[in-house]
Amino acid sequence: QPPQQQQPTPPPKPQEQIQQQQKSCCEGCGKDLGFGTMVKAAEKEWHKECFNCSECKSPIESASFHIRTAKDGSGRLEPLCGVCEQKLRQAAIASAPVCGGCGEMVQGQAIKIQENVFHPGCFKCCECQTQLTGGVCQVAGKFCCQACAPKVQSKSIGGAAPQQQQKQQPQQPQQPKQPQQQQQQQQRTYDDCTACNQPITQGKSVRSGGKLYHEGCFVCTGCQKNLAGGTEKIAAYEGLPYCMPCIEVLQSGGLTCATCKKPITGEYLTKDGKEYCKACAASSEHNMGGLQNTLCTTCQKPLGIGSYKQAQGSFYHPDCFRCFNCKAVIVENFKKHTKKPDPNIYCCNCWDDLFAKKCECCKQPINGEAVRLEKKIEYEENEGEGGEDSVAPPVAPPKPQQPQQQSQPQQQQQPQ
Repeated sequence: QPPQQQQPTPPPKPQEQIQQQQKSCCEGCGKDLGFGTMVKAAEKEWHKECFNCSECKSPIESASFHIRTAKDGSGRLEPLCGVCEQKLRQAAIASAPVCGGCGEMVQGQAIKIQENVFHPGCFKCCECQTQLTGGVCQVAGKFCCQACAPKVQSKSIGGAAPQQQQKQQPQQPQQPKQPQQQQQQQQRTYDDCTACNQPITQGKSVRSGGKLYHEGCFVCTGCQKNLAGGTEKIAAYEGLPYCMPCIEVLQSGGLTCATCKKPITGEYLTKDGKEYCKACAASSEHNMGGLQNTLCTTCQKPLGIGSYKQAQGSFYHPDCFRCFNCKAVIVENFKKHTKKPDPNIYCCNCWDDLFAKKCECCKQPINGEAVRLEKKIEYEENEGEGGEDSVAPPVAPPKPQQPQQQSQPQQQQQPQ
């Protein structure tokens, strides 16, 4: 008998194919997805009702979400809504350690040695600036390579003897501390205060932006208010601490002292187009020792600290610098007699009305070139200061006289 041939297995029915394709499980509950509505993200799938924020448990309906690895160590993925993701990111930044090299936040890979944390690229020798990858020595609170340790030790003040420092074993990053090493670290020298450059030997210290301060030295760079109490909000500008009112002055483009470069929050002096704070204005450099008690020409009161106006050796408060005729405050241009005993100042409009020569035709003040006809007009020289000087019209040249030689031949031709 011929051998029986195996009959081919029939192809699966369409419903069986669908069941074979739908064997994936929900990433959230671990059950079959079935044929309901599902959500796919990061190559994983969830039931729609299981796609909830892992922090606030609210359904994620917005397109803004984040996928992270679950905290339980199972390796599965879980979603985060945009609000919770932003909160966790801000909390991580606020609690992130500060790099001991650059003063910036450390996120991701880091090198931790003792109580200090460094970016991998910032962990360098304090003397030769080479990358510290092997043995590390600590001298006077600073990290250096073994070759530079004697040189750093010679520069330190109040440190251990150089021979004792050379005998110490180099420290390795990310190694557990031994009790003997902890005792040696307690004998290290103290760090210096960033503000006064004196060692912090006793009392409390404040760390800000990777820098250490005495509690009494940690003040606002602008208003000198102490910031160590913990009640003031602190912001950094160009590496220096500021309180929030002073940082708002800087951010809003407020006035900055031309000498000390600090924001001006109180009285100030304006001189030669520059602003100076009260402390710098009182210095002899700006010659304000005498001007503080100088009397204003108008009100006869001391100028004090602040902006002022000056005209031919006379000083005025800005509000006292007014036109003698119309009493309006003069902001920019003004005019004043220089050759007449008149101490008063005038605005340009009043000066033109009172003293400038008028055109015989339009009766308007003459400024610039003019033409003089028929007779010579005498003009007074009225010079102005601070604005445009009043200029007298130019004198027209006299007409040339006819020569008398032409009349002589005519007299000779007449008959006698």
